[in-house]
Amino acid sequence: MQADENKNSDRMNALLHQQPRRPLDVRMQQLTDLVIKAGTDPADAKGVLKHTTCSEIVREAGALTPMGSAEAEVVWSSCSSLAHGDIHGTLSVLSLIRDEG
Repeated sequence: MQADENKNSDRMNALLHQQPRRPLDVRMQQLTDLVIKAGTDPADAKGVLKHTTCSEIVREAGALTPMGSAEAEVVWSSCSSLAHGDIHGTLSVLSLIRDEG
């Protein structure tokens, strides 16, 4: 997630015609060094810093709970749809609530 944040921050600085305090390659190298120090094989370090979606994070966390990954994703996705006003998700969730009520 931090690798994505670094890249997004760099993009925002470019849009604002500003220079980041530290170059992207320096920040990415710091992350690479951290994952290696944490025990990742140096050959795998770049792969560990690949883009991860919120859905992947929720599924992995859900797999560690009695709920399970699929159910965790359904709950998260439903709440996300309601929070963001996504029409399909919001209508689906409201339909389920109405059917249960």
